[in-house]
Amino acid sequence: MELLDAIKHVLIKNKKPMHFKEIARVINLEKLVEKKGTQTLETVIVTRLALEVRKAEKLKLQTEFLKLANGMIGLKNYSEPKIEEAPAEIIEIHAPVAAAAHAEAVETLPDGLEGYLASNYLKLKSQFIEKLNKLPFLVFERLVENLLRDLGFAKYTVVNRRTDGGIDYAINFQHFASNVNMLVVIRRWPPQRKYSVKNAEELIKIMTNHKFNMGAIILFSEYDADVCEYVKANSPYPIMMLTIDQLAAMLISRGVGVSKNLIETYSINDNYISVLETEISQKIEKHKKSAVPNAPKNLKTNKPNGRQGFYGFKKHHQNNQNKNNPQ
Repeated sequence: MELLDAIKHVLIKNKKPMHFKEIARVINLEKLVEKKGTQTLETVIVTRLALEVRKAEKLKLQTEFLKLANGMIGLKNYSEPKIEEAPAEIIEIHAPVAAAAHAEAVETLPDGLEGYLASNYLKLKSQFIEKLNKLPFLVFERLVENLLRDLGFAKYTVVNRRTDGGIDYAINFQHFASNVNMLVVIRRWPPQRKYSVKNAEELIKIMTNHKFNMGAIILFSEYDADVCEYVKANSPYPIMMLTIDQLAAMLISRGVGVSKNLIETYSINDNYISVLETEISQKIEKHKKSAVPNAPKNLKTNKPNGRQGFYGFKKHHQNNQNKNNPQ
C-alpha cells in the first residue's frame, strides 16, 4: 500500500485525528507499508505530508489531509467512499509575533505565502551554495557521506581526495539484479575553471580501466558547451552531469545540513478539558460515598447534628462533665 493511502486508511478507521507517531505505530503493526531507506517511518510521514500539503497549495488543489497542532494529523472527510467537498477554506495562522518582526515579514511577502516560500527557498539555496564552497575539506566530505547514507547507499568508498577540495566516490548498487558500480566525481572548482571535453575523456578512461559502468559528475563551476554532446557520443556508460545547484537542492530536500522551521498554531484541547471534568466528577462522587450516612439527627430540627464537613457530617461531641454532673 502506498504511504498516503496507508495514513488515510488508519485515520478513517480511527474516525478522528491522530498523532503522527501513533499513525506510524499502527502502520508498522499492521504492516501496511514496506520500509525502505534508513529514515524512521515517523520522519517519512511528516515529510511526505508536508510535501503533499505544499504541492496542493502550489497547484491550488484540494488535499484530503489536515496538519494540526502538536503533531496531530487529520482528514477533511472520515467517510468512505470519499465525498466531493467544497473548495478548501483559507485558514488564518495566528502566532505570537512581535510588531516589528510582523511588519518586516509583511514587507518580504512578494506574492503571498507561495511567493514568500519560493523566495525563501532561493535565498536559502544561494546561501547554502556559498557555504558549500567555503567548507573545509573534511567537513564537506562528511556532509556528502551523510547525504549518501540518507539516500540509502550503505556501501561507498573514497577512492581519491583532490587537491582542489573535490572527492571521488565508488558506490556499489545492490538494488538491481545486475552489479552496478558507480563513480561519482565532485569538483569544487572556482567559477572561471570549466569542465572541458578533455576532462570528460579522462573520466571515461578511468571508468573503463576500473570497471565502472555508471558515472556522475557534480561540478561547482560550469560545463563547456560541447561536453554534453561528447559524453553522449563517446561514453559507453550512462554519466549524469550535475551542478552545485542540483547538489544543494538535493541536500535541502533530504534535510542534510539544513533545519526546517515550522509555524506553530494553537487550538483548544477539548480532550484535556474533558479529562479534567472527568477527574473532578470522580472526586465528587468519591466524597459523596465517603460521607457519614447515618449521622444522629436533632429531634427539634430533624437535621443531622454537627456541621457539614468535607467528607460528610461530623458527629456531635457530648460534654462528659455535664453528663456526669447534672445540675
